[in-house]
Amino acid sequence: MRHSQPELIRLGVRPGVAPSAKPPVRIFLGTEASQFRPERVLVWSVEQVRDPARVYEIHLMKELAGFDRRGWTTGFTNYRFAIPHFAGAGGRAIYNDEDQIYLTDPAELFDLDMQGHGFLAISPRESSVMLIDCERMAKHWTLEAARRSSKKRILSCSLAVSGLWGPLDGGWNARDGEYRQGSSHLLHYTTLHTQPWRPFPERFMYQENPLAGLWHGLERSADEAGFQLFDRERPSARFRALQARGAKARGRSPGWARAAIADLLRRVGQAASHQLMEVFPTPTTQPCELGVVTSDLESVPEDDLAWVLDEIFGSTRRCVFAAVNARGHRPPGPTQVCEATDPARWPEHFEAAGRRHPDVSWELVVRGAEGDEMHRGGPFVGPGPPRVWVLEHPRDSEPASALALASALGWPSERRRAGQTRPPWPDLVLSEGPHAARAARRVLRESRGRVRSVQLGPESADDFDLVITPAAASLFAHPRRVETALPLVAARGREERGSTRALRERLVNVSAPLIGLLVQDVADVPAPAIARLVAMLSQLARESGGSLFVCADARVPARALAAARHVERSKGAPGRAALRELAEAADELHWAGSADELLAEVCAQGRPLTLHPLPRPRGWRGAGRKLVHQIALRGRRNDRGTLRPQQGLERLCARLIERGWVLPPRDPARGFEALIRAGAARLPAADAPNAVFQPLCDLDHVADRVRRLVGSA
Repeated sequence: MRHSQPELIRLGVRPGVAPSAKPPVRIFLGTEASQFRPERVLVWSVEQVRDPARVYEIHLMKELAGFDRRGWTTGFTNYRFAIPHFAGAGGRAIYNDEDQIYLTDPAELFDLDMQGHGFLAISPRESSVMLIDCERMAKHWTLEAARRSSKKRILSCSLAVSGLWGPLDGGWNARDGEYRQGSSHLLHYTTLHTQPWRPFPERFMYQENPLAGLWHGLERSADEAGFQLFDRERPSARFRALQARGAKARGRSPGWARAAIADLLRRVGQAASHQLMEVFPTPTTQPCELGVVTSDLESVPEDDLAWVLDEIFGSTRRCVFAAVNARGHRPPGPTQVCEATDPARWPEHFEAAGRRHPDVSWELVVRGAEGDEMHRGGPFVGPGPPRVWVLEHPRDSEPASALALASALGWPSERRRAGQTRPPWPDLVLSEGPHAARAARRVLRESRGRVRSVQLGPESADDFDLVITPAAASLFAHPRRVETALPLVAARGREERGSTRALRERLVNVSAPLIGLLVQDVADVPAPAIARLVAMLSQLARESGGSLFVCADARVPARALAAARHVERSKGAPGRAALRELAEAADELHWAGSADELLAEVCAQGRPLTLHPLPRPRGWRGAGRKLVHQIALRGRRNDRGTLRPQQGLERLCARLIERGWVLPPRDPARGFEALIRAGAARLPAADAPNAVFQPLCDLDHVADRVRRLVGSA
């Protein structure tokens, strides 16, 4: 059931402050149900910068009744033209889209001299931020026109009236790249495929926004302050309507949820205090260890879910269990006045509540058209430590990174072949390689979300709870993707390294200081570039009275190594052992080639290391992948000069990359940059006599992230 009027949020004069004589600042916010996160952040941004002596009235224009929304770009496109009607055809009003944050008090915009204009905007057809004279615009922007006409036609008719539009300073609508620190009053995240909260994952392949930190910082501060748009004292109009109609808790668990409840009680202990929590007429607040909500959440208006969940989580010491029947929209009964929340948004609401209450675990079962789906978060709930499967497939290489991660976690683990996955399910699956990833997806489908998943390698981050990818893979940033400098490796003991007797003897006989050069995976690098590096280090060794020892990939041409007296050709397992032996014995270590597992082993020891990036070939090899990557990143600009949303070929190429079907060309330089930022290596130009090298701790950082994911610190 849609709203007949915008929902009002009132920010009153702060306690202890003398009220201002100025009129309330009226803001009308265009938004839609899926945008509950950005609308909250926008209102919180107002709270941070507002005049504490003044009243601010924020009207949420969302899901309004009577509008023909066919052809609208968003779910709120034409609501802005109904502002004069909802404002009573009097006074002023500011219009904002929900994808914005205020950096300056909006009262400064509200109080501007309009110089007789009907509305102010940064350009005639840019209506995402406006200051409106509601009395003057009432005859031009009628409710009927807003409901039936198009945005383009309404704006065209307005601009045909001389003097109706007036210019607004661009700082009040700084769109993405237009933002200037200190001079922008409002930041508008207008490029849909870079919006930090990623509202439409089914439509866009999201890319990193350099200004995302501003938005996420506001959301974190809102969480810390416990700020919500509505609460028990000020619920939404639809929640008040439910209370007025005498809505009562049904007080029973549906049969389809009882098995999940019994399993949870087994894991937390049958003696744990638990209660069936009520939502109506107001949420239960009696403290308990396990709170069970199974029959009323579907009836809660989505505007009120945040504060209702906060009260439920706040009165639960250990775990919240909820079961939601999202199989279509039930017809409203005598105590129901709202449509059901979109099934895809239920986990997002619980994840947000879990972030605000990190000490409380939660389990959510959503009954949808395809069956029951389990979602979990917060501290791990179980009779013992989490159980781990490391999935492997014969067509993939050895899952070395997955095994290293399993060892670092320290939980009971076992290796499972892809065809041996059947209940009882583990708590976590680790997979590495494309075929193991397919097996992991099958486990997730068959377990209906009861298993957490971590994929190591370039796979779609939308399919797993966490994806660990080396920086050299050059994939798009994603909230579920953790980018490491290098592949994960386990620390090796001396007995595991495996050395060659002949190499040990040769290393003993060379003069010190021993300069070691490791040259790996450089088949495509021009031989003269390698030869110049070897000659330069040979000269350095002679000047220091020491020796240069080169351990090179067997594919490196012999002529490229001619300047070195001591050379070991590496191939296969013995070659890897020789590389490790030289890395351990050298007084000064240099690396040229790709960022791979052996480099990760070296960096994990905190040894002095100098990186030598080599030029990559410019031939046709990998040209197709390069082209796909370039098209995916190529942003086309619209008539406003800002990046348009992904569409057509650009979106297709971005989807091919995000799904892992076409991988961008590897870029070892990105891995080197990450190593230098971590203090694990340096470039030749950054030579420092007393430099301190930090051991690379990617494995420890990833293990901590996985523990937070599973909820077992």
